Amino acid sequence: MVERHPQRPEIAIVRLFANPTEYEQLQQEATVTGWEYEEYLLEVPYYDGLVADVNAAYEGWLAQAKAAEDAKDPMAKLMAAQDSTDTLVVDQEYRLTLLELGMTAEAE
Repeated sequence: MVERHPQRPEIAIVRLFANPTEYEQLQQEATVTGWEYEEYLLEVPYYDGLVADVNAAYEGWLAQAKAAEDAKDPMAKLMAAQDSTDTLVVDQEYRLTLLELGMTAEAE
């Protein structure tokens, strides 16, 4: 979905959606259905044909919007890097322990 920015008409807001899942909930004896999804926003200069371009290369636009969102949150990147480092440290400690005990990973 493409819409003009409310305060800046030369800018378009491109709304992209990923991982849609349908749900049903029972609320006060009525079944309510709807959709849950991830929404990504991308602000780009508006031009004629933008909607057609987004529709023609939706996955590329979605990847760009996800990358832009990731770039806005440096803490998420740091946490992912720390998780990766922690995994490597645990693996190294495990291998050192096996070496100290004179064991191999296959002999567990």
